Amino acid sequence: PVVELDDYVGSSLTLPGSDVCIATELASRLKGQQIEAVQFMWKNAFADFMLDASECGGCILAHNMGLGKTCSAIALIHAVLSHGLVKRILVLVPVNTVENWKAEFSKWMVKFGHTCAAALT
Repeated sequence: PVVELDDYVGSSLTLPGSDVCIATELASRLKGQQIEAVQFMWKNAFADFMLDASECGGCILAHNMGLGKTCSAIALIHAVLSHGLVKRILVLVPVNTVENWKAEFSKWMVKFGHTCAAALT
């Protein structure tokens, strides 16, 4: 794992049933609905899988514009990458939102020492 302990000191958000937590700077910026979204994605995409590797899950996060889906997803992605649970993440988004996703990933993931690549086909 690439966990930098300083990134997690005082984190207010540990994911249910695990030792995985959201970096303090990200956790402090999440609003209520974003915390619920992170927990929903964790439960449906990772928590059940950790209990039984034969049960692969996933989820779709869909809500009104402007409620923080991108930030919620980045918070979870950062956590699972940093804690060494996965090596790569695939995010599928509508083509008209790709530039926003790239900008947000550059802002947050690179800040915490992760590289990110975007491929368009």
